[in-house]
Amino acid sequence: MDRVLVTGAAGRIGSLLVSHFKTIETEVFALDRTAAEGVLSFDLTQGAERIFDFLKPLGVDVIFHSAGIFRGRTPADFLPNTQMIEGLTQAIAQLPISMRPRFVNLSSAAELGVVSDQDLPVNESFECRPVSLYGKSKWEQTQIALAASQRFGFSCVCPRVFNLLWLPGRPPQIVQGWAEKFLEIKQGLREPILEVGDLSITRDFVDTHEMIRLIVQLAQNPNAQGVVNVASGVECRLSDVLEKLAAMMGVKFEIRVVSEFCDPQGPMRVVGDTATLRRLVSDFHEFELEKGLKVTLAELSEHHRNL
Repeated sequence: MDRVLVTGAAGRIGSLLVSHFKTIETEVFALDRTAAEGVLSFDLTQGAERIFDFLKPLGVDVIFHSAGIFRGRTPADFLPNTQMIEGLTQAIAQLPISMRPRFVNLSSAAELGVVSDQDLPVNESFECRPVSLYGKSKWEQTQIALAASQRFGFSCVCPRVFNLLWLPGRPPQIVQGWAEKFLEIKQGLREPILEVGDLSITRDFVDTHEMIRLIVQLAQNPNAQGVVNVASGVECRLSDVLEKLAAMMGVKFEIRVVSEFCDPQGPMRVVGDTATLRRLVSDFHEFELEKGLKVTLAELSEHHRNL
């Protein structure tokens, strides 16, 4: 990859991708709808013709599409997610075949929806049944990307990212949020009480730096096509994660279960099948919870130093 375009470059995953490519001295065009230093301001909901006019002069090898709406109350709030993917894929289709970039559409485990124990570990052929509005919009986005790549004949991979331990920006990921509250407890800024949802559920956590590395490797491998789980393959119970995090930070606290934090529609257990990922990347790093939590705490410490 010599020249890449990252959409949602001022966002959480997009900004990490941009930083990665700058580190390895790959020419990167950072694109976002909001103006920011070093970022090209462009609204991807303007339609295929405008996107084509923007895209053609860049001559990029790969597009990493991480732009998206992840918070909203109505289906209309998430409509930009499908508008952007439709415009992007149609614009790619208008390019000469020799200029069509590889398309990396970031998918999400939120697309899975209802998962039974018999479905575990979830592989790429799992029939998604998304429940949340965000999950539905991401599933539609993935389907549009895959259908367009087959129809118009361009290369497309959709890394399905599972639960991340931390991300820059707000709101914090669940484990990251716990760490922030524990830090406030240690500083005497908060009562030693942690309000939580159902801690008996399990999730498949991925270190964020590892996620970026795996996505880039998938982009570089032409054999990576369609949906690929970016998961650890390790099932972690939330209560165990919370206990280990508290021990590492030396915090004593009281747990208070809040019904509003419990999601009756969310799956009780989630763990991804990593067989396809292991086959497609050169070096799959086995997930270690303690190591991942140490990285999360280091990122939290760095964030507070920069405030």
